[in-house]
This record gives sequence, structure tokens and C-alpha cells, in this order.
Amino acid sequence: MALRLMEIHFADEQKKEIEGIVKDYEKDHSWYYPTDEGFSAIKLIIDSSLSGELIEKLDKKFSSSEHFRLLVVPLEASLPRIEQPEQEEQQEKEERFKMLGVSIDEIYTDVSDAIGTTFTEMAFTIIASIVGAIGLVRNNVAIVVGAMVIAPMLGPNVGLSLGTVLGDTKLSLKALKQMLFRFSAALLFSIFIGFFFEIDVTVHEISSRTFLNISDIVLALASGLAGTLVFTSARLTSLIGVMVSVALLPPLVIFGMLLGNGNFALCGGALLLFAVNVTCINLSSVLTFRLFGIKPRVWWKEDTARKGFRNAALLWAILLVVLAVLILIIYK
Repeated sequence: MALRLMEIHFADEQKKEIEGIVKDYEKDHSWYYPTDEGFSAIKLIIDSSLSGELIEKLDKKFSSSEHFRLLVVPLEASLPRIEQPEQEEQQEKEERFKMLGVSIDEIYTDVSDAIGTTFTEMAFTIIASIVGAIGLVRNNVAIVVGAMVIAPMLGPNVGLSLGTVLGDTKLSLKALKQMLFRFSAALLFSIFIGFFFEIDVTVHEISSRTFLNISDIVLALASGLAGTLVFTSARLTSLIGVMVSVALLPPLVIFGMLLGNGNFALCGGALLLFAVNVTCINLSSVLTFRLFGIKPRVWWKEDTARKGFRNAALLWAILLVVLAVLILIIYK
């Protein structure tokens, strides 16, 4: 089971209240110790699926206290090993199914980090565009896959969905801004490459991404679901594989190169594939976050989050229907 090491700092007069909350989650693997005169701390090892609930309780009770501080870090190993008792396993089966493998705070942090705002992300986008263009022109699958791994495209899309379901306008705008910046950078460099170099549209890696069928929609929806599950289950080690399956970069680069090359007849197919991928990823993400019960911690954001989810889900669904109709009409 995935574990978290939680460290709670508090004033001594808050100790009884802290103990009253913590004892319901961990009794055998917790340690109290003084940190300064009048202040104490507790460290405890807890199952990651329970950490979110405990964090929420502590936040509601002590977030306004200037002496309260909560730290949460992933625990790679603990010796002796902590085994889950059989009676607890049975109790978990009888309880409601805990869908989230990590706390909302951890998801928020991981997604925010994946969005990024530094020059490095933009540099990776440009490098990925160059690498991807070379791989596509040379019909080299390995190079194209490498470009997909390099390109930091997934984070902003998932961040936009998370900000929507949390009613966090700041996160949504940050994600949208980064998404547009990176898409624009990749597109401009691709147009530049297509303008100066001849593009062979018969190459399989290019031609295969200029026409679509309904299976491409199913694939994009599944990829979007996988991308969201990576963050909700703390399986960030699977992120590279998901970035490859999402495949936002290749159709965008192909669209740019064909546009720069003046091949307007085929560039529309690549643009349509890119639009399908973006739409499906965002629709899958916003629905998955909602299904997992991710919502604002404060009541005054709930109405904003509810309206935001409804509008976003409706918008992405309508766009998907329109794109599906276009695919059926154009490629029938």
C-alpha cells in the first residue's frame, strides 16, 4: 500500500484536539515530540487513501491558527514493513469505496508542478517540436515517441480540468495560458520548418495522421482518462507512457508543417486530429475528477465549481459531437 509521512506542528494547547483527530487514523505508528517552548509536533505514517480525509479535517479545524503547520511527503519505505491487518481489509470492503489514492492537496501540487511556468517548459516544447518534425519527416517512430515524451503538453490540459472542478479560477487561467503558449510555440516552429523544407506527405508517420475515424475518438478519451488517473492514484511513474498515448504533439506539428508547405488539402486532417485529442483529453479529465469526488474545500467556491463543471463538460461534449460529425462526413 502507498504510504505518507505526515508531520503536524502545533501549539501545546492544541494537543488534545490534534490527538482526538489523529487517533482515528493511526495509533501504532505515530510519535509526539516537543519542538520549542510551548510548541510540539507529531509524526505519523498513514495510508495515502486516508491522508486526504485527515488533511481535510485538520485544515477545517486549524487552518486559521498561526501556530499550525502540516507537512505531507511520500514514504518510499518503512522497516519493519507495515502490514495492513486482515480485519482492516475486511472493514474497507464494507466501507464506501475510496476512489482517490492520494489527497486532493497532493493532486493539486502534482498538477501545478506539471503545468509549470518557467522558460524550461517552453524550451522543452520547442525542442520537442524540432525532434518531432525530424522524426515525422524521416518516418522514424522512435524519434516521434521521444518527442512526445519531451513535450510538456499533458499538464496544462489536466490543470485546466482540475481548476474547473475546484472552482479555482487562478489555476484554470494559469493552465489555459500555458496551454496556449505551448501550442502556439509548437505551431510556429512547425510552420517555419514546413516553409523552408519540402514535406513528403506519403511518409506513413505523416499520412496516418491526416485522416481519422471514430476509433481515434475512443483512443483519445481513453488516453485522457489514463492521464487523469496518473495524478489521482499517485502513479506518476506511469506519466511517460501516458504522455506517449496522449499524442498531442505529432498532429500539431504535422498541421504546422503542411500549412507552412502550402498543402492546405491535407493539413485540415491533422488539425482535426489535434482538436479531437485536446477535446477528448479535457472531457475525460473533467468527468474523471468529478467522478472521483474532487471538489472545493471551502463552501463559497462550491457554486462556482458546480457551474464551471457543468459548463465545461457541456462545452467539451458539444465540441466532441461536432468533431465526430465532421469525421463521419469527411471520411465516410
